[in-house]
Amino acid sequence: MIRRVSGLVLALAFLPGFVSAQEAGASDRTHVVVQGETLWGLAERYYGDPFLWPRIWEANRAQVADPDLILPDQELVIPGVAAPAVVGGVDVRTPGEPPAGEPAEGAEPPVSERDRRTVFYRDPDAGTGIQRSARRDFAVVSRDQFWSAPWLWTGAGAPPSWGEVVEFLEAGELRTAMPFMRIRVRLRGDRAVDVGDRIRTYRVDRVREDGARVVHPTGVLTVTRVGDGDVTGVVLKEYERIRLGDLAGPAPEYTLEPGQYPDLVTQRVRATVVGFGGREVLPGPGAVVFLDRGAAEGVTVGDEYVAVAGDGPGWEGDVTARVRVVAVQEHTSSARIVSLDSPVFRPGLTVHLDRKMR
Repeated sequence: MIRRVSGLVLALAFLPGFVSAQEAGASDRTHVVVQGETLWGLAERYYGDPFLWPRIWEANRAQVADPDLILPDQELVIPGVAAPAVVGGVDVRTPGEPPAGEPAEGAEPPVSERDRRTVFYRDPDAGTGIQRSARRDFAVVSRDQFWSAPWLWTGAGAPPSWGEVVEFLEAGELRTAMPFMRIRVRLRGDRAVDVGDRIRTYRVDRVREDGARVVHPTGVLTVTRVGDGDVTGVVLKEYERIRLGDLAGPAPEYTLEPGQYPDLVTQRVRATVVGFGGREVLPGPGAVVFLDRGAAEGVTVGDEYVAVAGDGPGWEGDVTARVRVVAVQEHTSSARIVSLDSPVFRPGLTVHLDRKMR
């Protein structure tokens, strides 16, 4: 949460790890890097959340120039690590949590350097026949598809936001940001923002004749520092070039799980194509179309609509195209074209709900 403090406390708020170090029992630790480790993995190990890797990077920027490259034998500071769950000699861990230094139940045992194998190693005890891999579930809409989907803002004026990008915190005169760069975002009003939160940046791509605005996400930041009226974040995802003046708001919560799929429906619910996310004359697979139904009409991410040849009162004709909803607003939704037999998409096209997320 944004803290309105002054003097020394405000100054300390800009030091790496300050926010996390205020947590009860938290302290800094030292970690010696071994071959194959990453900041992502260290954040998962020490914080339980890999998206907090910028916290470790901020504390070690003097020796880690590239956050994607840490080297064996480097000693890294891990700020704000929770203290062991022991009070007065009494174990107060959550039931089922393993003691410190012991692997969790079901976890893979540690592998020594001697036992490490390359992808070319062949186990002499393994069979020689072809093995079929087990079926793996997947998310019907990926996190990137969800965060990067353009949307149609039909309200008055600019789309709502928390603030805007005001500075790139890197050397040189930069006009756009790139992954892993630090960005400062000025906030408007009191906003509940904390280290580790994710902020999405976006801008209006164009204004249509009817006054609706096509909005394009440009990236996602992970907050690393919280100031008085502004925050600093590291670019986690870049969908278009992030520019000064881009709007900023909370990244919408992604809740889909692998294995959740839409089911066939019998109710013939219709929607109308009211525009496109891009500027294509004839959008193809991967392009985003806007539908005139949204959350208020029961649309959810993952729903699928189809276009039918010979469209009439019923389901006559063959399915010529399929779209999958990747983002939802109150009365509109953004749907990605996943299959297309012919270039049928145009404003005013009727599509039918074919599959619905449960």
